Amino acid sequence: MMRAVQKCMPSWFERCLPSVTCAHPSASDDEVYAQVAAAVAESIAAAERHSGKSTQGHLRLSVPECVHDVTPKWLTAAMRLKGLIEPDGEVVAVQWVRIGEGLGIMAECALVTIEVKGAKPDTPRQFVVKFAPKANIWDVHIRIGLRNEFHFYTDFTVKSGGLPHPLCYLALAEHGLTESLTEKLGGQKPAFFLMIEYLGDAPFSRIGGCADMQRLRTLMATLATFHARWWDHPPLEWTCHPEVGLGSMLFRSPYYKSVLKEAIPALKAWPGNPYEKVLEWCPMLLKRMHTIVAHLREGPYTLLHNDVHLDNIFFTDSGGCSFIDMSNMIFGNSLQDVAYFLATNLTPEFRRAHERELVGHYHRCLLAGLGVTEETFSFEQCWTEYRWQTLHVFLTFAVFTARSFDQQRRTQTGSYSSPSVRTPGEIAQLRIYQGDRRNPGFNGRLAAALVDLECNKLIEEEHARKRAQRSTFTLPTLFPPRPRGTPRGTPGSSGTGTPSSVKVQPEDLDLLNMVKQGLHGWKDDEDEAAARKAGGRTLAERAM
Repeated sequence: MMRAVQKCMPSWFERCLPSVTCAHPSASDDEVYAQVAAAVAESIAAAERHSGKSTQGHLRLSVPECVHDVTPKWLTAAMRLKGLIEPDGEVVAVQWVRIGEGLGIMAECALVTIEVKGAKPDTPRQFVVKFAPKANIWDVHIRIGLRNEFHFYTDFTVKSGGLPHPLCYLALAEHGLTESLTEKLGGQKPAFFLMIEYLGDAPFSRIGGCADMQRLRTLMATLATFHARWWDHPPLEWTCHPEVGLGSMLFRSPYYKSVLKEAIPALKAWPGNPYEKVLEWCPMLLKRMHTIVAHLREGPYTLLHNDVHLDNIFFTDSGGCSFIDMSNMIFGNSLQDVAYFLATNLTPEFRRAHERELVGHYHRCLLAGLGVTEETFSFEQCWTEYRWQTLHVFLTFAVFTARSFDQQRRTQTGSYSSPSVRTPGEIAQLRIYQGDRRNPGFNGRLAAALVDLECNKLIEEEHARKRAQRSTFTLPTLFPPRPRGTPRGTPGSSGTGTPSSVKVQPEDLDLLNMVKQGLHGWKDDEDEAAARKAGGRTLAERAM
């Protein structure tokens, strides 16, 4: 399996570094840091060279809706247009098999194998195709996910994006990925299609975990390079940001508080009650939600993969790794990617023994990039943020998945449907979160991390710190607002662009209108409480 990955996928350093030899397991830390610095610099330079240019042209092709549409005739036209075969080349046979079931991939995927006449030396004979899902296509999360993946593959090369990923041979989208969410477009569903490089099978899985420290250090270095590339970058129009549009509306304490309240019964319903100790914190979490979200909203932000798990990661023997599934991309705190991976992909015993070393390696690699220094982001801050973001993983991923599985359980659908109709993918999904006799799964691992890292004490310490600050300093000097128009600089660039200069996408506007109704009632309650306390909260908390 690893041999197949090595054959299909050049190493990360071969792709992302200019004229630098591949990282070897015996490479020193200084060599790794130098390679990280070179990768960030080259990524930024590549982005500037390709600024405003899409890697995909406007091709006159129909957008396949399912694998049956990927015929020899259609592939011949597509591969000729993209220069993947000779001008008179032809795809003469197509075979395919569905892949990705049960791995969290929301869209339909298939592995396609072709026979070609008139091939070029680099013509792919095997590749992955990905389509828009057949169900819930109007769900806003799916629509945003498709938009994220389409833009990251088409707006950036592997180097300019800073995150190693499969080559994208073709990306197509139409019918609503950029139109209004509430407009049905004459009954047409949004069409989406990716044709990407096949990397082989992921060598590790979320269920089995990974205990290979060399590969985990490689992963930490890769994430640090990606995060340094986008550190304090202005928002992008196509993905959520905590300070702009949709992100600014959802990243609010009333929203988090409401979602947690609704999720408590679902969290209790998991077999074995893995969150038993964490559920004891819930009254405190609800009471301190303003403090929690105020801290989670603090920048600087970077672009996140936001779904860093072992089924989405491919390692190579020569020292690199690559990622798939860009649908969850979002701007946020860099340690969210790190916390999500360490807390939910490693066994509790292995994580306890190695997490501080891995977070330290991530931090040192982050400092090797441009724009991040020990003075502005010390290891102590990095470790504290790792603890905070582990809590954030609970308030987002754990809460939403618990509600989804609880609904399936109550309706006897999906992973809880009868054995005669339950799919292998649905069985695997339940096992990933619920675990089995040999491993505690997502839930047990995350619950153990929350308790080990004493995230409850972290919240109370933050609350006490802010109370002490309020009693010592005046509010205006405690959290001075950023002047309007102040640029959020890109590492290595002039720092042009501000959050306010980015247009809110039409689908964001539609969703904002839907969200505002719920937020309006929450905001009224919040304003009343603020008026009664007459200044009893910090400005950052009042901004929630």
